[in-house]
Amino acid sequence: MEISGRTAIVTGAASGIGRATAMALAANGARIVVVDIDPIGQRVADEIENAGGEASFFVANVTSTTSLSEMFSYAEATYGGFDILHNNAGVMFPSGFEDQPIEAWVRMIEVNFLSVVRATHAAIPLLKRRGGGAILQTASVAGLLAYSSSPIYAASKAAVVSFTRSLAALKKSANVAVNCLCPELVDTPPIQESRLRNRAVGTSTKDLASPLIPAEAVAAAAVEVIRNETLAGQAMKVSPDRPAELFEFPDWGLQR
Repeated sequence: MEISGRTAIVTGAASGIGRATAMALAANGARIVVVDIDPIGQRVADEIENAGGEASFFVANVTSTTSLSEMFSYAEATYGGFDILHNNAGVMFPSGFEDQPIEAWVRMIEVNFLSVVRATHAAIPLLKRRGGGAILQTASVAGLLAYSSSPIYAASKAAVVSFTRSLAALKKSANVAVNCLCPELVDTPPIQESRLRNRAVGTSTKDLASPLIPAEAVAAAAVEVIRNETLAGQAMKVSPDRPAELFEFPDWGLQR
């Protein structure tokens, strides 16, 4: 898809991957609806505008169907609609499955997976009406591999990956390309906070030694996926110090 002249909605855009993707899409000529539950997201919209781009900020709670509906209505009222949706908002909790109450894990699934389902479900008919578009989900390499330090986080991201793959046929039926990003550890505030907590309590984990990916590298992969009109139902793996690449899923002859 040609990005210039399009309108993109980016959730969780106040910082990290969301902010970097909003900035990258704006640099490529897109109008941006910067969405976050934190009002600090206004700074990102201002930053885009100050750089000569076009952006506005909308406060939304991605776990609320009503709030998501208002977000889409805002995009339609402000820009006449949207062409790109980046479902990026997500949460992380301290490591340790047994150490967290079940309510924390339910909340994680609500934000990381069900919000993606809600937003995608609402976006598809709106994109159909415009003749098509692109939906990009932020998953994680934890959704492709075992991740013992946070199994519910891994499960929530694996659900996003499977959901994305299962929507591949929308490209043919509605000209809506749904894909996802699966980065390794990214240099974002939640990851930095997690590392500080683990160091403070003397926790030794592989995560502490793993190199971090700049959020801008993930944003570059997002732009690459959105531009590539041949991709649908794919997962783009982003690793430190190497080009992003499509993850090759095993073919057991069971595709439906």
